[in-house]
Amino acid sequence: MLSWLSFLILCMLLSMVGQAAAATPVAAQSRRAFAVFLLISMVLSLLAVFSKMARRAIDKSPLPYVSFGMLGLTVLLFIAFFARLLEV
Repeated sequence: MLSWLSFLILCMLLSMVGQAAAATPVAAQSRRAFAVFLLISMVLSLLAVFSKMARRAIDKSPLPYVSFGMLGLTVLLFIAFFARLLEV
């Protein structure tokens, strides 16, 4: 649940690294803040996958496809951010 909340906040912060934000005097600070929150969101997603896989080993619950999807989204956003594809 916490990983989804952090991803929601990350999507709201996405405007900090777009084309309009690149022209502001605080663009470097905005990029750093977004990168930090992106890493926090990725770690939370990774922890969610690990905890659900540990629970799956105990009670044979189904594979956490949604958590894997969230981790995939944050990894794609991480790649797009560091490849500077978000500054279109």
